[in-house]
Amino acid sequence: MLLFLIGLYLLSNVAVGVWATRRVTTSQDFVLAGRRLPLVLAASVTFATWFGSETIMGAPAMFVKGGIPAVIEEPFGSALCLFLVGAFFARPLYRLRITTFCDYFRIRFGRSAELLSAVLTIPSYFGGHHALKYILLRNRSESDGHPGCEVDNPVFKRSVG
Repeated sequence: MLLFLIGLYLLSNVAVGVWATRRVTTSQDFVLAGRRLPLVLAASVTFATWFGSETIMGAPAMFVKGGIPAVIEEPFGSALCLFLVGAFFARPLYRLRITTFCDYFRIRFGRSAELLSAVLTIPSYFGGHHALKYILLRNRSESDGHPGCEVDNPVFKRSVG
């Protein structure tokens, strides 16, 4: 039964992929679904992208260990960023018909700024913010007067080492 359900799941993914392939004609269609997603679906996709396994698995453990101050960055900081960008920047950026923030830098500052922003963004996809936090905090501990700087979150360690 389990193998049947797994097979059904895989076949349904392939079927959706084949169906979607016929509707995709440009890179805008592929990346942004042709800008036709309903608000609920777009919000769900954004939520799933920003709040992945780190938040779901790491935040509860950090909350139990240190309370609200231990989880202020994730998920509350990320949620605040999403709301602020949505409230103040989403509409103007949507009107520009851009696909990525790098496109905005090309429009505003030129091709070299676009390339630089793309190169600087790459490390973030490999846990760059975790690596930076680890590098900055690895020699600090609560005994040095820096509360909460212990780096013992397994997700955090896995992303930097």
